[in-house]
Amino acid sequence: MEIASGQGSDARDQVNSNEKAIAALGRSRGVLSAALNSFSSGSFILSVADAATSAIHAQNVVISILVIVALLGTVAFPLFVVQVFRVVLRRIMLEARIYEKVPLRRFLYPPQSKRWVRMAWTMMVENAYLMLWWLTFVGGIIKTYSYFLVPYIVAENPNISANQAISLSRRIMKGHKWECFVAQVSFLVWYLLNGATVGLSGIFYSNGYNAAFFAEYYAYLRAVAKENGIEGAES
Repeated sequence: MEIASGQGSDARDQVNSNEKAIAALGRSRGVLSAALNSFSSGSFILSVADAATSAIHAQNVVISILVIVALLGTVAFPLFVVQVFRVVLRRIMLEARIYEKVPLRRFLYPPQSKRWVRMAWTMMVENAYLMLWWLTFVGGIIKTYSYFLVPYIVAENPNISANQAISLSRRIMKGHKWECFVAQVSFLVWYLLNGATVGLSGIFYSNGYNAAFFAEYYAYLRAVAKENGIEGAES
């Protein structure tokens, strides 16, 4: 009872006292005597209690580790997979404009370019800025189109820093936000059909068409930016 109530030191003192008293009685030899002494003194119960306490503590440590791993996975998967895949998809579509065939290994573009972490960081910074801008609502709408080209810019130049990619996207998109919005609205019927068919129409047709259209749109905006001498558009 003392152990259960948290008075572990008092219990240990009592067990030591009992063991000394039993030793004084001379009942200390043989396996059976040792077992009886263990029960009589209370040391057996104390050992069981210590083992249970250690198991509980170990279990808590394991649970804590699992929770931390789960939290890291929750953050890492969207960042290093979902967000970076946005860049990979745009890289594939930009190459498809030039080459007849794009090899499947292009899906491994992040590790092949050795810029996986940099890509993830850039996309994280973009999303962090957008999240803050959405606190003003109107700012979130405007900046969504200001930052629209960030994954395309990173796809073309994985060495670019996060702030450079965001700033370049802002400069290129200046005067083209409404145009981009109208282009997206033109796909509204396809978006609705995609939802109605549980994504099937998108998989078999509209997703590829949408991706190809905006890859061409990016190429067009990049060419216009070069003609206008926008800083960074030439690289």
